[in-house]
Amino acid sequence: MKNHQLHPFLSPPSGRRRGSHLIAVLEQRSEKEEARRIAQKIEETAGGVGYFSIDSGRVDGTDAENPVGFSDIAVLYRTGRQGPIIAGELEKAGIPFQIVSKVSAPQQVTALVSLFKIMEHMGSFIDLERTKDTLNSGIGKKGMADFTNWCFRKEFGMFDAFEKLNRFPVEGMRRNEQLQFISLANKISQTRERMTSFSSEEKLRFLMEQFFPENGFNQDPTSDTALNILLDHAGRHAADAGEFIASIALKSDPDLYDARAEKVSLMTMHGAKGLEFPVVFIAGCENGLIPYRRTEHQRIDMDEERRLFYVAVTRAKDRLLLSWAKNRTIYGIRHAREISPFIMEMEQDLKEWHSAKNNPLRKNRSTQLQLF
Repeated sequence: MKNHQLHPFLSPPSGRRRGSHLIAVLEQRSEKEEARRIAQKIEETAGGVGYFSIDSGRVDGTDAENPVGFSDIAVLYRTGRQGPIIAGELEKAGIPFQIVSKVSAPQQVTALVSLFKIMEHMGSFIDLERTKDTLNSGIGKKGMADFTNWCFRKEFGMFDAFEKLNRFPVEGMRRNEQLQFISLANKISQTRERMTSFSSEEKLRFLMEQFFPENGFNQDPTSDTALNILLDHAGRHAADAGEFIASIALKSDPDLYDARAEKVSLMTMHGAKGLEFPVVFIAGCENGLIPYRRTEHQRIDMDEERRLFYVAVTRAKDRLLLSWAKNRTIYGIRHAREISPFIMEMEQDLKEWHSAKNNPLRKNRSTQLQLF
């Protein structure tokens, strides 16, 4: 590109602070080596996880004078299936991390939110379906379907229907099944009365104690993290349960990100929208992943894929590291890979190339990064 001008899609947004590092492009032989290399670079960037890292030669300590914290680092990727491989290598290296993913929202936390909504008379039939087993109702799929259909035919809201269960038979439902719904409605009413004076956070904790197994959340690190974020969110809406429910209904991937945790954040490129980190790795910078193509002959929207890559790139406030693998196993089949064309579109003087042998192929320290 002429006169050292940036490619248009790399033009920095107005007001963004510009970084002072070259873009590191890391080439590896496989996705396993890529994940291992990312873990090593994180150790170097964060000053290592202990003196053993330097003594053993895993890091050389060159970045120890100006280390960043683990919470300052994010690893982004195009598809969710890339995350577990990277997480596995971080775990081996003893690097704390959090996986930010709406798709993998823990079932216990989802059930707790649904139960909270039901107790506030803001729940739906879907919320009732999620929590009927948690409430030990004994209600099966057929009973739930009969109750829902009855409500729709009679144009009853769920909580209006609860009040009518004692007075009217439910068409198509056996008497013992209707008694189970009556018992469930009474349990909800009694629990709701006991929580009248509680804040939103206190209500969540009370429901956990009453209806979830002891330490059920703590058995799963992902559930435990999501629960702590949910409780913190409830604390910010302590006096208004309706406001709390409305706010969590708008949740997206970044909302599940715990900024207080001293952990590296792993997330999809889509999930990174709205967040910024001093140091960002983008993994899997290969044609087929960036831009993403499910099949060889699939037509893709290159402009949309380029915009998504731009979003990922601009999450970095100071340092950006792009990694790719020359070979990658996809659905059990080994494929040779080529570097992403988007990397090749970047101006050459902005990039610092590193081969699979961990040796820089090209350095130009005199050129300052004008990306951010």
